[in-house]
Amino acid sequence: MFVGGQEHKGPSVAEMQRLIREQAKVEFHLVNGDKLAGKIRWFDEHAFSLVIDGQDPMTVLRQAVMSYRVVSETK
Repeated sequence: MFVGGQEHKGPSVAEMQRLIREQAKVEFHLVNGDKLAGKIRWFDEHAFSLVIDGQDPMTVLRQAVMSYRVVSETK
C-alpha cells in the first residue's frame, strides 16, 4: 500500500479504530484505478466495510486497495 508516495503496510489498528470512532470519511484508491470514499464500519486483516453516502455497506478487500487518505474528519 502506498500513502503519501511512500510504501506503507497500511493503517495501524489504532488509526483504523480512531477513523471509525470519529466517523472520518476515507478515500480508497484501488489497484484498478477506481476511487471509493465513505465511512469505515469495520475492518479486519482481509477487508474493510465501507458505507458510501447512505448506501448499503460494501466490503472492500485489502488486496484491492493501493492507497487511502482521510478526506474529512467529523466529530
